[in-house]
Amino acid sequence: MLKNIAIPTILMTIFLLSTTVQATEITGCAVKKQEIKTQISYAKEYNNTYQLKGLQKALAEVNDNCTDESLKAEQLKKVANKEKKVEERKQELICCGLMNCCGLMNLYTEIG
Repeated sequence: MLKNIAIPTILMTIFLLSTTVQATEITGCAVKKQEIKTQISYAKEYNNTYQLKGLQKALAEVNDNCTDESLKAEQLKKVANKEKKVEERKQELICCGLMNCCGLMNLYTEIG
């Protein structure tokens, strides 16, 4: 039983460590390609044909469509969305703080 748990855990640890090391050496689309290739080798090793087919499709799409510029634009868009959410949350906290400090929260709850 322990052997069944230990082997996948060791393999996952090796995978994560190798991906981390590779990520520091390569960037952008090359990272995506390498990660997919690593997963393809695991799928082949364990005869997971369904996963292998999906990974091969993903690799083909990365090869056809991925550019470092598109990845950068995608990441910048994600950062902008996160910054927007942070700003909205700040405004909520400021508003709640002002309402509590001024006693407006009690007035609001009594009216609402």
